[in-house]
Amino acid sequence: MADIRERYIACMVLAGVGDAMGYKCGTWEFCTAGRMIHEEMKALGGVEKLEIKFPHWIVSDDTVMHLATGDALVEHGQDADKESLYDKTAHYYQECMNDMHGRAPGITSSSSCRSLRPGQPQGYQLEFDKRGGGCGAAMRSMCIGLRYPSEDDLDDLISYAIEAGRMTHHHPTGYLGSLASALFVSYAIQGKPPIEWGAGLFSTLPKALQHIKSQGRYVENNKKAWSFFETKWKEYLEERGLKEPPFELKFPDQYDVEERDSFYQSLSYDGWGGASGHDAPMIAYDAVLGAGDSWVELCKRGILHGGDNDSTGTIAGALFGAMYGFKEIPECNYKIKEEMGVNLYKLSHPENVEPANQKETNVSVPVDNVPPSKVEPSDQKETSASASVDDVPCDKAKPANLKETDISTTAGDVPSDKVAPADKRESDTSMNPNGFPSDKVEPADQNKIGMSMNVDGVPLDKVEKANQKETNVSVPVDNVPPSKVEPSDQKETSASAIYGRDGKNPFWGSPGPADKRESDTSMNPNGVPSDKVEPADQNKIGMSMNVDGVPLDKVEKANQKETNVSVPVDNVPPSKVEPSDQKETSAHVADSDKS
Repeated sequence: MADIRERYIACMVLAGVGDAMGYKCGTWEFCTAGRMIHEEMKALGGVEKLEIKFPHWIVSDDTVMHLATGDALVEHGQDADKESLYDKTAHYYQECMNDMHGRAPGITSSSSCRSLRPGQPQGYQLEFDKRGGGCGAAMRSMCIGLRYPSEDDLDDLISYAIEAGRMTHHHPTGYLGSLASALFVSYAIQGKPPIEWGAGLFSTLPKALQHIKSQGRYVENNKKAWSFFETKWKEYLEERGLKEPPFELKFPDQYDVEERDSFYQSLSYDGWGGASGHDAPMIAYDAVLGAGDSWVELCKRGILHGGDNDSTGTIAGALFGAMYGFKEIPECNYKIKEEMGVNLYKLSHPENVEPANQKETNVSVPVDNVPPSKVEPSDQKETSASASVDDVPCDKAKPANLKETDISTTAGDVPSDKVAPADKRESDTSMNPNGFPSDKVEPADQNKIGMSMNVDGVPLDKVEKANQKETNVSVPVDNVPPSKVEPSDQKETSASAIYGRDGKNPFWGSPGPADKRESDTSMNPNGVPSDKVEPADQNKIGMSMNVDGVPLDKVEKANQKETNVSVPVDNVPPSKVEPSDQKETSAHVADSDKS
């Protein structure tokens, strides 16, 4: 077994690798045909030859939010005040939304983060969410298991995994996914055999429910929605022969790409495997069980499938790293440098750290062979979550750029008919009373957040700070070269990079697949495809920029100030849209039942 310090580092690094591999700049994440993904991987030389690095492979929102969780834990250190930890977590979750361009952040995560109020009493607490069952909490909680790795830490792990999870996904299916990912990593660090993990999770659920009751917040709502997660895991464990000892792992005789895709769909809520809080860690766990210590096999099972594969991939990668370190993993697969694992190791294993180091709360031990004496003190304090993905040594990269510059301008060639329907990703079962996924965001939400890249190809360190913080969109995006945009407009368009200089979406190659996601069915409670939704409904979908080629200076000023809907989406002329529709704001905030 690898050295435990290496396993901590590998857990964080391979979580990012699994995310970037599954995401593939959005082309593989939204491809529903696992066989096609495997064929493309083969054409690239296979997993063994795959070089995961900027700019062709970028991390999605999964890794950005995972690092935010780690930032909060590292900054909090050994402080026993949980309220302080929760407040820090809310702060980092809200802050990380500024680095979401091109990363497809979840609609539930994005809207919830905007509602957090860090710095205020109980500002991390949100109402119960009937649609909060997506995988957005599960995909970012693995590092919690690094911070609380032992059996003695179980109560702390349960409380933090749940509270951090329900800051965005206040529904059992959502935040219990957070618990599962964190718990499995702690089991991996303990050296517990994977065949025991599922039963361990199942036996932990009563303690999780007791925590919910002890907090006294929306207890009845949570109790009523509790059974789905529990039932799904019970059924899965029984099918695998792992519900209770003696464990006898069972897989089908024929379990290739198509069979796995079919099985993952059967686990899901709406047919897209891995998009919910219950099945994202479940698919990752299934991959761990089947792959053993083979990284290549883990990738085939847990990442290269036709479901929400960046989310399952980031969890599977973290679990593999926590068990095996970098065992037999091609170095080209993990050139992302990650120091978060070092910090979490120091916090959870203070007895193995020099006294002077115990006081460190951020990064002071570089992992890319740069002696600490060569690292500037200011760098040590600023790069708690530094993940340089473009081979720039962490001590040479400005902290603000570390998470913000890994934006690719390349895309795969997945035919649009193989892209997941918009209703699977963005309707998010938004109006469903049981609160199930999917958990990704409309481009409109990205536009409201602000982008971290300059659309003219100017390096970030050359861009004025004021420009990076702008969050509105005032530049037409349909074939208007940036050079033709007035300087005043350029200062307001940090979110305008949804399309490149040639007027095409740099993450998809053409606006086609992206449009599927922009005209989602989130207004439709029954998941009807967007082409079947009334134009009035489509117009309510949040869009803050003109996609029909109408210069924004021709759009009513009042509309430009709307934070969600100001422009029709699906080729409905503005003159045909009722003023009341244009002023409608996003309808993805469900009514919450208070207990």
